[in-house]
Amino acid sequence: CCFPISIDVEKKILELSRACVHNLQEFYKSTLCLAYQSLGVVYGDLSTSPIYVYKSTFSGRLRLFEEDHEILGVLSLIIWTLTLISLCKYVIFVLSADDKGEGGTFALYALLCRHSSMGLLHTFQVGHPHGSLYDDVNSSGENKSSLAIKAFFEKHQSSRVLLLLVVLLGTSMVIGDGILTPTMSVLSAVSGLKIKVPHLNEYYTVSTACIILMILFSLQHYGTRSVGFLFAPIMVAWLLCLAGVGLYNVVHWNPQVIRAVSPYYIYNFFQITGKAGWSSLGGVVLSITGAEAMFADL
Repeated sequence: CCFPISIDVEKKILELSRACVHNLQEFYKSTLCLAYQSLGVVYGDLSTSPIYVYKSTFSGRLRLFEEDHEILGVLSLIIWTLTLISLCKYVIFVLSADDKGEGGTFALYALLCRHSSMGLLHTFQVGHPHGSLYDDVNSSGENKSSLAIKAFFEKHQSSRVLLLLVVLLGTSMVIGDGILTPTMSVLSAVSGLKIKVPHLNEYYTVSTACIILMILFSLQHYGTRSVGFLFAPIMVAWLLCLAGVGLYNVVHWNPQVIRAVSPYYIYNFFQITGKAGWSSLGGVVLSITGAEAMFADL
């Protein structure tokens, strides 16, 4: 009499297992699809930074220090800047602070307003099934310093106004970066034509860069998904070529460049260059242009 029941149970187990396998396949499919799109949207800025970083860094007074130790020092600065800002700050910490899947400066501001009275308007904490890592934080898990900060912002309205101004400033800087970075990248890439055509007029270089930028910005209204799929294969080819050329140059010309991983060369760089080295940090920061897109483009 139990035989039909066992068959029904086996069928249900089989159906559940098939559903689990299907859901797992869909999860991996969507994850790979998003990773593929991120190559075109997010890592387009980061991967094109090497075009102009060294040229910008060794400008001004630092052009008098173009020796091996200085070059290794700048390379060490670039490596550790990418490691600390892009990897440690954004990938490990900032990406966990999304607001229901949304990223950016206003997402962080929304989290602060939701869990405290830091906003200019009264807000309520609203639960969400797909909330961020910080949606489940309650007062019992807060330490004294966080409670003191919350009390300070709740007591002083001027601090809340200042916080909103900082948020607006940060958002404006992201928008400015989104306009300036493509301009620098395209202009630097087109300027490379002068290596093969030295007599090329500057007018043609700027005109070509403007035409390319007009085409790029005209594609933006199609949405992030379409733009990501369009530029992803280009960025894959670029990254593979960049890795191949870099590996060949390291092996063939100077394997000792691996020493730049050591922070000692950063200290040595500032010892040699002095004030000129500190002035060059503006060029080094260009190596992480686009890092904020990892969070802003969630």
